[in-house]
Amino acid sequence: MNVFCTRFSCQQPHNVLPELADPEAIKRITQRYCTSCGMPLILVGRYFPIECLSQSSLSRVFLAIDRYTPSQSLRIVKQLDVNPVLTQTDLSELQKRFEEEEKILEKLGKHPQIPELFATFEFSQPSFPNGALETTFYLVEEFIDGEDLETQVAKTGKFSEEQVLVFLHQILPVLQFVHQQGYIHQDIKPSNIIRDRQGQLHLIDFGGVKQIPQPTTSDSDSRVYTPGYAAPEQINFQKVYISTDIYALGVTCLHLLTNKRPEELFNTQTRSWEWENHNQVSPALAQILNQMLFLNPFKRYQSVAEILSALRSLPAPLSVQNEIPTQIPSSIIKAPPPGLLQPIDRIITTQPTKPIFRQPKFPLFDVCSRAAFIGFEGSLLYILLASLVGSPPIAMGLWGMILGGLIFLQIRRLTGKIAPWVLAGVTLAIVLTIPAIYTVWDRQLILVISVIFAASTTAVVVLSRLIYQLFDRWF
Repeated sequence: MNVFCTRFSCQQPHNVLPELADPEAIKRITQRYCTSCGMPLILVGRYFPIECLSQSSLSRVFLAIDRYTPSQSLRIVKQLDVNPVLTQTDLSELQKRFEEEEKILEKLGKHPQIPELFATFEFSQPSFPNGALETTFYLVEEFIDGEDLETQVAKTGKFSEEQVLVFLHQILPVLQFVHQQGYIHQDIKPSNIIRDRQGQLHLIDFGGVKQIPQPTTSDSDSRVYTPGYAAPEQINFQKVYISTDIYALGVTCLHLLTNKRPEELFNTQTRSWEWENHNQVSPALAQILNQMLFLNPFKRYQSVAEILSALRSLPAPLSVQNEIPTQIPSSIIKAPPPGLLQPIDRIITTQPTKPIFRQPKFPLFDVCSRAAFIGFEGSLLYILLASLVGSPPIAMGLWGMILGGLIFLQIRRLTGKIAPWVLAGVTLAIVLTIPAIYTVWDRQLILVISVIFAASTTAVVVLSRLIYQLFDRWF
């Protein structure tokens, strides 16, 4: 299994842990550390990041295994890196947004079509290589196994009118629930809506959610948006409304109906949407969508209930068996199974002031290859230095420093698998072509000594690995 290191500065974050192929081993294994930078791999001793799904300059999203669930369920782990070059103001703003998302997800995640929040924690660890303390924030939420609508429409082509009606009947109650809790999503778009394997839609990515402003308040902090889907008031940093989400939902419908991005449908000269020639829909649906897309937020529908009421004038699609209620019944609010998940908490973990490097977990072939290289190259270097340097102590000192550097490079995996053997080949060619060496050392003897040292080093390393694994299992 590959486990991903979550340190932002790690140069080789992929770590191969072959022992995790057994699900039982995932439950029992003790903490493992990145072979490149020493970062603990198992987050708070529970979550195994196995894939990086997305990344920006300050945050990343991982797919992770939760080993403390009976079926070792998959989770989404969002990570915010506190970059030391940020100003204190920027840092405070980032932390505030992350903490806001925690609170919002805890509240909104009760809806079955919104990811549930399972845990939040922060982790302090010495940075690599300077050792300065760095803090990272994590958020763990439900994994929705499915495909986002942007990917789906790109694969299957534009939606029919009936498909868009089914989409609206499924997603509008979710959006209504968000608004009823006092929030605006601010980033509705096809890539933030996932259809799971049962066909149910889920609204994700609540990092830009904000509370609905009161009529008497001003609002200049409306900066989270996606160009093309964002309403004019968002782009202009003005107050946002429930109708701001309705506008973005309308643009999303156009994307699904036409399989074209918003910038291809919006005429910047006339400041109007030109989409109806790309797909034929009923005049009633076209009227509903156009009212969702007014540039003036007060001319749009002012609530989801108004859209649902307008949709009742259209024939219900066959896939919608029952009329969608305008209120969310309490019976559909989900609760975590008792005893299955830990309660939401904040765990602050601080490591010692120096990075911890543990026994690296390489595949056996990789271990043998690197060990053989050290033995082979080390013997050649000793012959080379002993023959060319007049003072044996100096030759031994140089040999020790060079060999130590090579061992460090192999342990840290700072070289590829082929480069070390290229170096060994070059060293062998030098040794065999310098008269001062091959007149003292027989060429065949040089090769025999190098092979013996390579085999001996490999045997010692494999034996050490075996002893380590036995102790790790027993103790």
